[in-house]
Order: sequence, then C-alpha cells, then structure tokens
Amino acid sequence: MQIERFNDTVNKIYAAAIDQNEMSNAALSIQSMIGGHSVSLVVEDTLSSSFRYSFTNGVTTEQTQDYIENVLGEDELTSFYENQKVGNSWLSQDIWNLSTLEDFSAYQKFYHKIGWTYFTAGLFYQSDAARGYISVTRSKYDALFTQQQRKDLQLFLPHLHRSLLINLTLLERESTIFAYQEGLDHLSAGVVMFSANGNILFANKASMNYLARSQLLNAEFPLQLPTPKDSKRLHSEVMRILNSSAYCPSAYIRFVDKGASYTAVCVPWNRHFTEHTWLGSDSRCMVFFLTQDCIPFTEHYLKSAFDLSHAEANLVNVLCKGLSPKEASQQLFVSEATVRFHIRNILYKTESHSLNGALTKILQTLTIRLV
Repeated sequence: MQIERFNDTVNKIYAAAIDQNEMSNAALSIQSMIGGHSVSLVVEDTLSSSFRYSFTNGVTTEQTQDYIENVLGEDELTSFYENQKVGNSWLSQDIWNLSTLEDFSAYQKFYHKIGWTYFTAGLFYQSDAARGYISVTRSKYDALFTQQQRKDLQLFLPHLHRSLLINLTLLERESTIFAYQEGLDHLSAGVVMFSANGNILFANKASMNYLARSQLLNAEFPLQLPTPKDSKRLHSEVMRILNSSAYCPSAYIRFVDKGASYTAVCVPWNRHFTEHTWLGSDSRCMVFFLTQDCIPFTEHYLKSAFDLSHAEANLVNVLCKGLSPKEASQQLFVSEATVRFHIRNILYKTESHSLNGALTKILQTLTIRLV
C-alpha cells in the first residue's frame, strides 16, 4: 500500500468528522486502494432494521430501499457481523463457498441480481442499537480478494471508528471522552472545550497557537486571537454562552492570522440544552478555529442549501476568505459591478440585509454539521 495514498485516504476519513457528506469521498478512496467494482459504507440501526447512514456506488436509491424493506432484516451476510469484533476485517470466500452463498435468501433476492458475490468487509462500530461496516465487492467473474487486500482494509477501520464517534455522537453515549479527544486531535480545525466556569476541558493540537499566545501575553482570557479587537469579541461571545441560562445562538468571528483567513465558531454545548453527553456534564461551550479549507462550501452544497449559481458559489468561497468585493473581483477576473450584482442575488437568496449577515447565515448551516 502506498503511504501517500493511505495518508490521503485517512485525511478524507477525518474530513468526514466535520462534514458527513465527505464520507462518500473516503469510501471511494478506500475502494480505489482495495480494488473492486463497488463499495458500501453503512451505519445500521439494528433495532429497527434501517440505515442511519449509507453510501454505495453499486446500487440505485430504489434498489437500496428495496433491500431495506425486503432483505435487511434477514440478511445472512450482514448478520455475520453480530459475532465479529470491531476493527476486524474478513473475506467472504474464507467463510462461505459459492454454493453455500447461492443458497442464501439474501443472495437470491438481492446480491445475485446486482452482481455482488465476493466481499472484503470490516466492522468499525458496534453497540446495542447500531453497527457500522464497510465492504468492497466483486462479481463472481472477478479475481478473488487477497489476504493483503483484507489487511489493507483493516488499517482503515480504527480511523473510521474515531471519525464516526466525532460526527455521529447520538449513536452511543457510552463512548469515553478519551476516544473523542484522540479523534479530535486528527482534525485540521482547532477545537477548544470550555466548562461552565470558563475552564478549558480539552484543546486539540491545532488550537495550541491560540493558547500559547494567551500565555505569552499573560492574558486573563485563555484564548487570544491576533488582534485585541478580535480577542475581545471572542471573549465576549464565549462568556455570553457560558452565562446563558437558556439555549443561545452560535457566534462566528472571522479573523486573519499570518495572512490566512479563519473563522472562530463558538457553539453552545450543555447537557441541559441538548441531548449530547459525550463531553461530560460540565461542558458548556465549544470553539472551532476553521480555515477556509475546513469550510465545505462546495458548489453542490450551496446550490442545494441556498440555490446559489456557480458564479455566486465561487464568490461566497472568496468572500469567506475575508476579501473585499473589489479584491474578490480581481481574484475572480470579473468587474466589481459583476461582483456586486452577484452579492445582491446572494442577499436575496439567503434572505439577508447585509453581506456579513449572508455569510453568517451560510456559516450557521456549517455549525449544524459540526455539532
């Protein structure tokens, strides 16, 4: 396995911890490395025989729904996961010969019709209510999977596990804070967790620069941004959240550090306000430090969320870097009048009265995925 491709795939897995939509890219990257004509990544609700999350490039939406309704509850292949350990991978050819497989009801009803015969698969999550697994498939006319390909798949399972714990915290409340912290350290975004009394419960590696700056300045507030104005606003927003007796909205602070644009996202988090408990009962506020690369404003996303055009989506990504309309026009090689025309459309489509308000509203949709 090529180490560069492996690292790139792992980065995609952890990118999905912030944006679940990125999990499809991670699954496709795993498929490419293992080799197979399709890949499926599923988080299954074992109590209701349904999918909490699923991605596959091997069947249509209609075929997936048919599988859920008519096959999932009695699938002999997926029931094999019930006695498997999280982190283990396996080859279907080592468990069932072709004759046995063809006798399975699930194979006759579903897998045979879509040309799935050989699998290398692994379990990356298991609880009383859910399980997560990934499988790469081949037809009976393809070469069998090798043991090396099985081992390669197994290397990705612990990373999928950690990414799932971050992004889908509602799945299981018994996971320990250590597992989350270990996963958060893989994020390129800085993450800081505050207790109700303003103490820092946890800060990942990517946030250390803002802690170190505070210690260097001997500042009262433990996080410091590059300018006093931005630091004061960050302090004010965190204290607003900590002192609130009811759920309050998130805050977004754009700033520039060493020539790069960032957004500090302050998110309320309290067991009295939400159903999440994985940060402990004392957690009250989370602060994310996001680079522009961490903000998944793809054209498809902006089109589906706000009906923005290709040109308007490009402009949003440029403006979120902190550029003025004039600077944006220079970067996009269009006139300033064209930029302001697109801005008027963005204001209309986001139902905003100002450009800052429009960008904030777009950023608010990101917070839903972060928490």
